[in-house]
Amino acid sequence: MPVWGTCLGFENLAMFASDDSETVLESGFDSDDENYVLHFTKEPAKTRLFSPMGADAEIFAQKAIAYNHHSFGVAPNRFLTDRGLASMFTPTAISYDNKGRAFVAAMESLNYPFFGVQFHPEKAQFIYYP
Repeated sequence: MPVWGTCLGFENLAMFASDDSETVLESGFDSDDENYVLHFTKEPAKTRLFSPMGADAEIFAQKAIAYNHHSFGVAPNRFLTDRGLASMFTPTAISYDNKGRAFVAAMESLNYPFFGVQFHPEKAQFIYYP
């Protein structure tokens, strides 16, 4: 059965998989009502999350259209230090908040059809784009 998590759902997936659910989420991200680009950690065509988009996935790397509205997030280095998180998920993209702080923007399970994004793909991204 596929599982999808958006924003708080993403955070919950990270907490459920983590060896330390109380500290996997970090607070203080400055990402309130902001659009960011995605910095892919894997080539989009080699992910299950972005590969169906084909070359169109690159738009996320070229334009700030991933809408974010959160103060909690998962730092990319948690996937190096948290065995539970790393055994369940791999990050596919990161973004940077207004202070330049990195957070995982998208992740997918290594073995299951489980996906999560910190941004809001359901939000009409272009309404805020000048």
